[in-house]
This record gives sequence, C-alpha cells and structure tokens, in this order.
Amino acid sequence: MKEQYSRKDGSEKTRSIDEHLNDLFSETNSYPKFQQEVFELLPPFFKDIVQSCNDNGEADIAVFCSLVLLSGVLPNYKVAYMDEHYEANLYGYLYGFAGVGKGMLKKCQELVMPIHRELAGNAKVAREQYEKTRTIKRKKVYDEDDIEEAPKPIELSDCNKMLLMPANNTKSNIYRLMADNDGRAIICETEAATLSTALRQEHGGFSDLILKAFHHEMFSCSRKSDGTVEIENPYLSMLLTSTPKHLVTFFGDTEDGLFSRFMFYMAPSTHEFKNPFEGSRGKFRDIVSVKAEIVKKVHSQLVQRKETPLFFCLTKQQSQRMQMRFQKLKSEYRDVHTEEMDGVIHRYALIFTRIAMILSIYRSYSPSYKLSELEEDIMCKEVDFKCAWMITTTLLDHSMKVYDFLMQFSRRTNSQPLADETDKLAAKQLCIELYLQGGLTYRQIAAKVLNNAKLSGTVYRWLTKAGVIKK
Repeated sequence: MKEQYSRKDGSEKTRSIDEHLNDLFSETNSYPKFQQEVFELLPPFFKDIVQSCNDNGEADIAVFCSLVLLSGVLPNYKVAYMDEHYEANLYGYLYGFAGVGKGMLKKCQELVMPIHRELAGNAKVAREQYEKTRTIKRKKVYDEDDIEEAPKPIELSDCNKMLLMPANNTKSNIYRLMADNDGRAIICETEAATLSTALRQEHGGFSDLILKAFHHEMFSCSRKSDGTVEIENPYLSMLLTSTPKHLVTFFGDTEDGLFSRFMFYMAPSTHEFKNPFEGSRGKFRDIVSVKAEIVKKVHSQLVQRKETPLFFCLTKQQSQRMQMRFQKLKSEYRDVHTEEMDGVIHRYALIFTRIAMILSIYRSYSPSYKLSELEEDIMCKEVDFKCAWMITTTLLDHSMKVYDFLMQFSRRTNSQPLADETDKLAAKQLCIELYLQGGLTYRQIAAKVLNNAKLSGTVYRWLTKAGVIKK
C-alpha cells in the first residue's frame, strides 16, 4: 500500500504502510504495564507462573495470555450479569513488532493442551469407529458366521471434538466445528492475518459469530451446500498475536463492535539482545506443565456440573463500587471521545467481571476442593476484586492507545497528513491555544485542527503531554 502527498516545496513523497506505522508507534511508544502490586495480588496459581518468567515484560504477557486461555476452559461456571448468564470467555490481542516476546503465547498454550489432547484423542478413536461402521454398511456383509460384531454407532459430531480450533479454516467449517463441540472453542493463533482471511471469506465474514459469541447470543446460518448450523449458546475464547500492520488489517473499523470486544496488550520492545543460551533451562515450561494438570482437573469437575452450573458473585459492596467506578470511567472517556466510547466501557465492565471470575476460581481451588460437588456460589474475595480492577484499567489504557493508533492511521491514509514535524508542532500549539480559550470540546478542536473529530484522543494526548491537562 502506497500513498503520495505533496511536501510544502511541492515535491512528491511516497510513503508505505510500514512507514506510517513506524511514525505512529514512535508517537505512542509509552505503553502501560501491569503494576508490581498486580503480581503480588495474583492467586498462587498465577504467581508461580509469573515467578518463573525472566523479567516483568514476560510476566505481563504470561498473565495476559493465561487469563484468555483459561477463560475458555471453565464450562458451566457462570455469573448473573444484566439479567443474563455469562461464562468467563475473553478475547485477547497481543501485538508488537517481530521478535519482541509474542512467542509467550505458544508457551502459555500448554496450559490447555492436556484437555485438547484428550478431546482430540477421543475424536480420533471415534473417527476410526465411525469409518469402520461405514465400511461394514457399505460392504453389506451380513453372514453371521463370517462377520465380526458391528461397532456401536458413532455420531459424526463425536469425530470432531477438540478444544483448540485452527484459525486457518473456512468460515463454514468453523461454524460446523463449533456446533459439534457444543458451541465451545478456543482460537489461539500466532498470526492474526490467518484469521483475517477467514473474516473476509465467502458469504460475508466470520465476524458475525465473533460478535455474537462474546455475549453467548444464539447464532444460526444456512447455506445450500452446508445446510443449517445452529449454535444456541456459543462460548468462544480468542487469543491472537500479530505485528501492528496486521492489527490495522484485523480492526479496519473501530465502530463495528469487533474492536470493543477485545482486550489488547502491546509486547514491549527492547534494545537489548538476550543471550538465548541463558535462562531458566525450561523452568517456565515445567511450571506450566504442572499447572496444566490443575487446569484439566478444574475443567473436568466443571464439565460434570452441566445441569447445575457453578455461579460467581460479587458482594453487594463490590458491585456498588464497580458500578461507581465504571460510571466515572464512562464520564471521563466521554469528555475525550464523547459517546463513541460507551460500548468499550460497557464491555470492559463485563471483561472486568470475567477476569475476577477466573482469579476467584483458581484462588479457591485446592486438590481437596470438589468443584463438581460445591453447592454454594464462589464469592469474589477483596484481593481478587482489587487485582482484577488493576488488570482491567491497564488493559483499558491499552485499548485507548490502540483506538488512537487506528484513528491516526486512518487519518494518515485517508486524508491529507501533516507533512513534516514543523506542521505537527504547529498543530499541537494550535490545539493548546484553542483549549485554553475554552468553550471547545476535544472533538471540536480535533475537527478544526486535524480535520477529523475522531482524533479527539490525539488532541487529549497532546494536551496531557504538554501539561495543559493534569491527570
């Protein structure tokens, strides 16, 4: 993708999409990290994983990836929220330039691999029995003295059981696999571009299922070649990674609902070249292997509660505090972006609840703790409420960074960009002057100076860096 624009001297300059991205990241290179207190507040299950990381950057990514992956293996664990019942499923997007630590996803994926391997192994056996049954029926061998006893009939859906669903897939097959797995799946993909292809496939995109699954809304589609697929309650968790270039491809529009359903985290870059032969010698992998067995036990016990789901609850005081805090956030972000951020704040309230659910159940679990027999609800402990809140606010800051990044990229590729640093400094100064005059909102200033009201976040960031706005 190339773009041409005129410099002040009238000459032409061609800029690539990568040059735009490098410029934008140099402007927004300060990204929030989880506070040290978060690591201290985490349940022992997560704390052991964090302590096996080489540095805080790895620890941040490990917490982010673990939360998303574990959200997909807590069946029949629900919360009553806005008169609906929700499970803990999360969507996460880890992004950064090549070689900055996104490989942590692969390591954390081992947390759910024992469950996936068991399901896939059972599916392989079912497939063999299914094919054997078909062979016998096809040959029509009925000689009682010659035929072995026909195997027990196998449902075709039993042959497709899995947990980790491949993103390199057709949209129709994704629907079919979700239906065959009772609407449950995790999509874990180290290259989000693979899923971006599925989003743009035949007969519209796969995004319709992603949008509905976040709230477990009934999904159905009908195709002449595939028949009708109906998923009453889709339970989908997604963990994707990519470079910033594919971030732009995946979230082309921040207003279609896809952006507001995702949590984001930027893998931090560093000038240091780490010695690949030094480190914990597999300590992280060993810890994850031990934790994976706990994950499998928790999952197995929750599967047994199909008729009697286990519920998570906040205390009355916690629910009131949550409502007040998100009301404050909503008001603050409305001042910057007006009502277009309402959807993000509303969904982050549900994301906060889901993070608290995950922390609470793993703090409560012990080898002698029978989740399958538990009669009372799991109540959110104050330490998990605080930890979930700190994680959520950090991730919300990341989402706002991504939003500003996408808006700036849209301006630079779809309208006349600021030609050089002199223009940028002049624009910043004009924003400061208009703000100090009073009477204009951030959106109005953005419309006047940058010709795009949606860049109100850019104006807000400039004013904050200039010290005009005190946080």
